[in-house]
Amino acid sequence: MALIHPDDILRLALKLRQGYFWRVVDSLVPWFDSAERAWRHVAHPPKHWGSIPRIQQYWNTSISGSLVVPLQEVVSNEFPELTGGRALSIACGTGSNEIKWAKSGLFKHIDAFDQSASRIEHARKSAVSFNHSTLLDFSVATFSDLPGMNSTYDAVIAENALHHAQDVPTVVGRLQDRLRPGGLLILRDYVGPSRFQWSHEQLRYAANLLAEVPPRLRIRWNTSQVKTRHYRTGSLAMRLTDPSEAAMSDSILPTLRSDFEQLMLKPIGGTLLQLVFDDIAHHFVEPDQEARDVLEHCIETESALISAGKLPSDFVFGVFRRKEQQQ
Repeated sequence: MALIHPDDILRLALKLRQGYFWRVVDSLVPWFDSAERAWRHVAHPPKHWGSIPRIQQYWNTSISGSLVVPLQEVVSNEFPELTGGRALSIACGTGSNEIKWAKSGLFKHIDAFDQSASRIEHARKSAVSFNHSTLLDFSVATFSDLPGMNSTYDAVIAENALHHAQDVPTVVGRLQDRLRPGGLLILRDYVGPSRFQWSHEQLRYAANLLAEVPPRLRIRWNTSQVKTRHYRTGSLAMRLTDPSEAAMSDSILPTLRSDFEQLMLKPIGGTLLQLVFDDIAHHFVEPDQEARDVLEHCIETESALISAGKLPSDFVFGVFRRKEQQQ
C-alpha cells in the first residue's frame, strides 16, 4: 500500500479548484476528529457515481433482477420472519436509507445512529417530514458506543457503513452482540481494496472505458477540466482527509463469513463505474441520448468483466445470519 502517491498533488489541486478550500484546511487541523469532519456535511453535489439514477437501477437489477424492485423489497420477500421486528441501522448519515426501510413497512421500529450531529439533525427532520418519526429513532453515536445497549435486534442494517469501521472484526463482534439468536445482518457496501488502493488492472480497464466517453461528458464537476483518468491516492492522504474511509474494507467479507452464516450475496459492481464516473456524474443525472448510450456501454462492460471473473465486484449486497454456535 503506497503511503504517498504522485497523484495526491493532483487530487489536492482538483479539490481546491472545486471549491473545497476550507474542507482541505480542516483536514490539516490535527486536534479535530477528521472522520467526523469529513462526514458532517448534508448536501451532496451530483459528482458521485451513486447520484446517477440509471446506476441505481443497475443496483436494483443486480439485487432483484428488476429495474424497479429495491433491496428493501427483496429482504421483505426473502426473509418474512423480520416482519414487525426491530432493526439497528449503523452509520446512517442523513437517514435517506432509513426512510426507505420505514416506507417498506417491514420493521415496527428502527434505531439508527451516526457520529455526525448535523447529519442526525437532518435525518430527524426528514423522518418528521415523511411522518416516520415514531418508527425511526436517530441518535449521535459511534461504532464504539452503540445506542440501545440494553436492547437486541432482529436485524442490523449496514448500508455503506462497515467500510468506515477502522477495526472491522471488533465492530462486527459488537454488532453480533446486538443481534438476537438467528438475527440477520443486511449489508450493502464497498468491499474492495482498503484505502482505495486500486489494482493496476482495474485502473487500466477504467482508463480505457473513460477514453471512450465524449470529452463534453468528461468535464469534472465545478471545473472546466476534462477528466482523462482516475487519480490514485496514497494511504497517508486518505488518513489525513478521513481515517475511516475504506480503512479495512477488504476484510469485511472474510470477517462476516467467519462470524456469520452467509445466506445471500450478490455483486452490484462499481469496480469500474465508481472510477469512471467520479467527478463527472453530474452529466448523467438527467442524461441526453448520447449520455444514456455511454451509461449503458459502461454498465454492460463492467458487468461482463465481473461475470467473466476478470474483475471482482467492489460493491456487494448480502444477508448474513448470526451463527447459532456463537450464542
